[in-house]
Amino acid sequence: MIQIRCVIENLVYKSGLIAEHGLSVYIETQNHKLLFDTGQTNNFLHNARQMNIPIADVDAVIISHGHYDHTGGLYSFLWENQKAKVYLKSDAILPKFKNNKPIGMPNLPAHFEQRFQFVTQPLSFDNVVHIMPRIGIVDSSDTHWRGFQIETTNGREADFVEDELYVAITNQHKLSVLSSCSHRGITNILQSAIQAFPLPISTIIGGFHLKDSHATESNAIINSFKLINPEQIGVCHCTGVEQFANFKAALPQSVFYFSTGMQITL
Repeated sequence: MIQIRCVIENLVYKSGLIAEHGLSVYIETQNHKLLFDTGQTNNFLHNARQMNIPIADVDAVIISHGHYDHTGGLYSFLWENQKAKVYLKSDAILPKFKNNKPIGMPNLPAHFEQRFQFVTQPLSFDNVVHIMPRIGIVDSSDTHWRGFQIETTNGREADFVEDELYVAITNQHKLSVLSSCSHRGITNILQSAIQAFPLPISTIIGGFHLKDSHATESNAIINSFKLINPEQIGVCHCTGVEQFANFKAALPQSVFYFSTGMQITL
């Protein structure tokens, strides 16, 4: 049994919890406690306490990509938790921009950065939760990086969000996928996951970066979901409530909004 809990997200409907533009998801297996992103601020700590999530006992943090709304709470986490390693891709720490506005992760003291573990190959916890660093682009129309830039040793250049990773969960002979922002496209992420783990899809959870998109873009993803036929789809964060409504209308039996405080069990 695996528990997945939304620690913080853009929307909240439960009393005593805080919402913000960001995402943090808690994953608990039989032997490990994991955190997928840390939201935009330290507000996730307040929610974790209210939800009885033991932040000090978390074994590892997985950073989906190096944007502020997914890494802004990292300093507070590392102060609160003295043991967890931080798993991320190396480009996540580079300066990032959207239309020349800084949107990268915060600078951390050197003793915190010593806890970073850069991921280049798939890495697993309990052979059930898998950090997946490779997302190939099969459908270039489902990508979301317009206006994004990254600062490298060659100067500032277009950012194709190659630091993005996702989490795959394999249990009960099924595959579930957790994506945070899906800059490289949820359909591309799913294709990468299915190629790595050719299993029936149980659950898809994530932001699909469609909040400023036209309905035709979400319709293409809906058609892809219909082919894959997942049991449930938890929409959140940067998907946008208007596009969530589009998903819900097209797939009423499987789509739900994965809001702050929600818990599901796989």
